[in-house]
Amino acid sequence: MLLILFFGGPYLNRTENKRIKIQTAKKTNFPSIFKPLHTNLYHCKKSTKILYNCVSMYYLHLHFHERSPKIKVSSFFYLKGKMNPKGNSLSPQNRPHPPGRVKLANALRELLRDKEFDAITTSEIAGTAGVNEALIYRYFGDKRGLLHQILSEFLDDYVGKIEKDLGGITGPLERLRRLVWLHIRMYESNRVFAKLLLLEVRSFPGYFGGHCYAQVKRYSDILLDILEKGVASGEIRDDIPIRSLRQVVIGGIEHLCLPEVIFDRDFSVDQLTEDLCNTLYRGIARQQEGRRIE
Repeated sequence: MLLILFFGGPYLNRTENKRIKIQTAKKTNFPSIFKPLHTNLYHCKKSTKILYNCVSMYYLHLHFHERSPKIKVSSFFYLKGKMNPKGNSLSPQNRPHPPGRVKLANALRELLRDKEFDAITTSEIAGTAGVNEALIYRYFGDKRGLLHQILSEFLDDYVGKIEKDLGGITGPLERLRRLVWLHIRMYESNRVFAKLLLLEVRSFPGYFGGHCYAQVKRYSDILLDILEKGVASGEIRDDIPIRSLRQVVIGGIEHLCLPEVIFDRDFSVDQLTEDLCNTLYRGIARQQEGRRIE
């Protein structure tokens, strides 16, 4: 019946009063609301398109038998994923991921707590997720693509929290200190992701062209903006290239934390922040009345 509905489906044409006008193209054994679609089974390249048409035709057929005076456009397009039931557009970012994709990402996160990335196999990820191994290649391309995806999600959330946290702080040097603290805190509280970011992903060129690295650049731009405003306000020296200062700050944070992350040693976020900021401020802060800002 679904195939008949597919080939004898309705053609929807929205009128000025937002109602649905049903047009009939030829006689069928079904009610006159049906009209053949221009798309046929042999021209469909994706099974999802076939499924969508079959389900949507059945949905409209039910409306006909219930003698509904009109069919809401939002209900029809909701089936295709274009609109939600309230009629608002669903952007790709807001659209939920398929369950299999979510399960795979969660499975890799779980496995990374106990094993190195290179020691984890795709079959192990799929088995932990309870899905077919082929879904890894369908959604992510390969195992490393899956890794980059979970790192991207982690960094997106982390950078968003930084932007929110810095919103209530005034003064470039105060904002810089807070940014350093948040960065070191991230390495201290998320050892798995710290190792991945500091050691694993940078060895592969593909990392630098993807969304994951775009989040790193987003964070880097926040730091650059703080330094530029510090120079503009006169709190930071203007005789040192801003981009060089940015690299010194990021490099200082990473090299302070790297040994502790590698050997899984405890460290004080407050103490490392204080040590780094004291060193930086004595070098970059503009002198005022013969003394440097501390």
